[in-house]
This record gives sequence, C-alpha cells and structure tokens, in this order.
Amino acid sequence: MHMQKWRGCCIRIAAACATVTPWKWLTATLSGFPDAKARQMRTPSQSSDVSPDQSVYRILRPRVVPLDQIHSSDLPRDRLDLPGQAGSAEMQALKASLSQRGQRVPVTVSRDQQGRYQLVSGWRRLTALQQLAEEQGLADPMITARLTGIGAARMELYIDMVESNLLHQGLSFGEMAQLALTASADPALSDLGVGEVVTRLYGALPKMKRSYIRRFVYLLQVLGDGLRFPHKISRNQGVAVSRQLRNNPETAEDLRQSLSQCPNETTQSAVFAQYLLSTRVRTPQKTQPERRFHLGKTHVTGRMGECVIRRDTDFSRIDTAVLSRAIQAFERILQNG
Repeated sequence: MHMQKWRGCCIRIAAACATVTPWKWLTATLSGFPDAKARQMRTPSQSSDVSPDQSVYRILRPRVVPLDQIHSSDLPRDRLDLPGQAGSAEMQALKASLSQRGQRVPVTVSRDQQGRYQLVSGWRRLTALQQLAEEQGLADPMITARLTGIGAARMELYIDMVESNLLHQGLSFGEMAQLALTASADPALSDLGVGEVVTRLYGALPKMKRSYIRRFVYLLQVLGDGLRFPHKISRNQGVAVSRQLRNNPETAEDLRQSLSQCPNETTQSAVFAQYLLSTRVRTPQKTQPERRFHLGKTHVTGRMGECVIRRDTDFSRIDTAVLSRAIQAFERILQNG
C-alpha cells in the first residue's frame, strides 16, 4: 500500500517536470510543504515577521526606476575629483559598455526623510547613464537600483559606498582620509570620533593600511584647505609628511602657505619633498640604546622592540617546526626569566 502511494507521488512529480520549467517545478514541488510559499524568493535578511518599511538594514531586490528620481545630495562622495572622473577615459569606456551591454550591476540607493531615492553606491554608473540619456536624447531613461531598508544604519551606508571602489576602482589614501573626516562630521555619527570611523569604515582593510589612513587623516586635519590635491599624494610621501608634522608642529603654517599656492599636484609633490628635506636636516637623529654580545658562534644585538640574531647558518633551510620551537623557548624564557 505504501509502495503504491510512493509510486503515485513519483508519477505526479515526473508529470510536473515534463510540463513546466525547472524553476516552476521547484516552486510547485516546494508548495506542498508548510509555509513554503512564504519562503519563496525571500532573501536571508527578509524574514516573515519583518515588514518592508521596518527600520532595519538589508538589501532588497533590484527595481527599475526613472533615472531622474535618483538624487546624490545625501551622502558625500568618496571620490574627490568628481568633474575629472566624469570626463575621464574610464567614464567613456563605461558609457560604451552600457550602450552595448546595458546596465548589468544595479546602483544602491536609500530613501531620505522626504521619501526620495538617494544614491549610496554606483556614482560612476549613475553619471554614465545620465550622460548617455542627455547625449542620446532619451525621453524617459530608467536605471536599475537596489533599495536599502528605510532608516538603514548611517555607517552601513558609508561602508556600502566605500566597498565598491575599494574592490573595483581603488581609492587613494587622501580620499579615504577625507571621507573619514566627512563622515565623522555627519550629525548622525556625532558620537564617533574620526579614529573609530576609520576602524568601522575600513574594517575590511589590513591593520597597517588603516594606520596609513590615520596618518593621512592627521595630515588633512593639520593642513586643511591649504592642501588642494590630497587625492594625488602618494602613500610614502603622505605618511612621511604626517610624521614630520607631528615631530615639528611649528612648521605647519609655513607648509600650508606653500601648498596653497600650488597650481597642480606636481608642484604639490615638490613642496612636500622640499619640506621633508628641510625637516630631516633640522631634526637630529635619535640613537637608540642597544646591547651587543655573542654566545659561541651566535652574535646578538638587542634594541627597543628588536632582537637581531646573526649566525653562520642558512636559516631558510631549517625546518619551520624546529624554528618555531626555538622561538617558543626564547619567548618562554623572556617571560619567566
């Protein structure tokens, strides 16, 4: 009896497979289970007890909306040279791709207090589509967008904006630092200092890279509006100038005045180079106390935060497990005496 029921079930499922598409078959099959229809097409963050307008952060399914309904006045952009980006060769290439293949990646938007769509991420795609609509004289251009939940956490919106450029286009340290400063001044994030903003905003980056961003934050704080091309500062030069400004704060005003007269990034770089040269001559090099001794054929030099061991041995050929035991014994003796 049970075997006959099972065979009858298999026949019905096989008949469904022969008459509907695979997706429809999956939907029809799941509909026989309790609450299956409620689970269909639900994203992981869209549980049945959460209303669409509830103040939670999640990404909803893409929707097509009129292009002119997307505003970009809420969040500051992470790119500093927006006019340059809008007229760049990369923008022309993006427009060509959109013309030939269409928009394949949605932009991300949120709703502001007035209910308008505000851009979160996808400024280049939005700009390219706006330019194409104007150039081609499109009457009712549309755009595909993903909508975040109403009242989404403010910091999450900043992170959404940043992540796309970090993964695909890259941001300069000056741009990342400027965005951190701007976000820390956002009234919705007034309880966070700029250091905490850097930690949250760039939490996916390595710790060393976040330390560089903090150096650039200090650089922008000290130099202010005198720094006209912060997005063009190289990592090494920016970190070095930031360090010298901390060591020689009295030099900041002269540097600001010199930078304010720079007509381009090349002159700015030259001013920084001259500044580094002058402060290095002015700042005496501090010699760190050290201790040297040898034990048999092993020579040891100890300094603050550093222990150099030299021996006529090719350490690259020693098994990692052996070296690990040696280091563990070294650390154990240092701790216990």
